[in-house]
Amino acid sequence: MNPKITVLLTVYNRESISRTIESILSQTYQDFELLIIDNASTDKTQSIIKSYSDKRIRLYINEKNMGQTYSLNRGLALARGEYIARIDADDICLPKRLEIQVDFLDKNPEFGFCGSWVSYITDNDILTVTMRMPTSDTSLRAMQIFACGMYHPSAMYRKSIVKSNNITYDSNIVISEDYELWRKLLIYSKGLNLPQILIYYRKGDNDSVKHADLMFKEALEIRRKIYIREFSENNFLLSNLLKVLDIEYKHTKTLVETIFLIKVLKKACFYKYNTRIMNDKILRFHFFMHVYTATIFYNSAAWARFINYIYKKVKISFYKIKGRKK
Repeated sequence: MNPKITVLLTVYNRESISRTIESILSQTYQDFELLIIDNASTDKTQSIIKSYSDKRIRLYINEKNMGQTYSLNRGLALARGEYIARIDADDICLPKRLEIQVDFLDKNPEFGFCGSWVSYITDNDILTVTMRMPTSDTSLRAMQIFACGMYHPSAMYRKSIVKSNNITYDSNIVISEDYELWRKLLIYSKGLNLPQILIYYRKGDNDSVKHADLMFKEALEIRRKIYIREFSENNFLLSNLLKVLDIEYKHTKTLVETIFLIKVLKKACFYKYNTRIMNDKILRFHFFMHVYTATIFYNSAAWARFINYIYKKVKISFYKIKGRKK
């Protein structure tokens, strides 16, 4: 019989994959298959995977490196589970991750997918910050207006929705394929993040770090699709949202443009989802992080460089004070 869950893991040259595999094999919920797509690794990754004798592990090896998106789509085609749970080869699942997410999806058929909160972990397995993500369908949709609302390795989604609507990972997207997937899934179902830490997320030297500029540009195009679909009935607001994308794409942004961006994005969230960003602690945090990234970090204007300098100084001072208190 087919397993309840397919845990989909794609990998390329990650000899630390054993930690990830063991975190999956030790789950409290055991009705799963671990489907691993190796993207033609050239180190010892494949031999490490083959050293496990657990029959639930299914390993497929690409003949050559085809990229992350190809491997994910190959995994979708091979998956046998009712639910597909994602994990990356340098992250760790907490023991009850599968049990908690399966229980939620079984009890809430109107939801097509769910993620969770995550805690960042260093290469030395030291826990750092916890990232809290939107915990309702409405707040998730609101966040999608300005940023990706779910961590890919924390996600579990129904294979039936993917299959019946011919949904795949977009082969034209290199880094932000998860953001685009949530956009598609939200057309046909509800989604949210469970308010629990179910994943230890290892940022390290992954693609989102090495290709931050590309990820930023891909996210702009995904947001363009969201705006055109969700705001087509309000031409004035749609026009302003598209102007926001143009502003974010510019290397130099004025303070006036930054204020315009903040007002338009806040208005869009309220207009479409009756959501006031300032009244939602999680949304408010991610919103201001996005504003900082888009208008301060990615901005060559003198005023933005000055604010970024002050921000870094304050941040360093804060951590020094916090460290002394400990």
